[in-house]
Amino acid sequence: MKIKYQTERLWLNITYFLRPTFIANKCGHKTKIIGEIHYFNHTSIMEMELSKNGKPDYCLLCIAKMTIQCAWCGNPITIGSPITLFIPKKDFEIPNHTIAYQKDSLKKLVGCVHGNCIELPDDIQGYWMPPGKIIPSSLSYKI
Repeated sequence: MKIKYQTERLWLNITYFLRPTFIANKCGHKTKIIGEIHYFNHTSIMEMELSKNGKPDYCLLCIAKMTIQCAWCGNPITIGSPITLFIPKKDFEIPNHTIAYQKDSLKKLVGCVHGNCIELPDDIQGYWMPPGKIIPSSLSYKI
């Protein structure tokens, strides 16, 4: 896996000046369509979809800043990632980084779908999408 990432990163660095730069529609920052994003001591490569006018909606830095952490394990939840929504038990100590989702007077915590944070595939209840909101899984949305 690291070899694949290192190869992609090398290719990104070689082709950086050949790729066009855009002004993002919503944040207004200069950005490339593909590049590295850094969040919570992690680094990954992200490629963004273009909107109808041929530009991305957000820059890579703003997309990285929209990354949150799972309420249970603390792993990062990046834009486009599936999420779970669960009501914590009374004795659960809610971490400071936790994002809560409230609808119908039920406060649910946003979690990831890795490891012990999800029990069944049916527990996926939405996706973490720009500008930092939950899109229910019943809606089809492509990033």
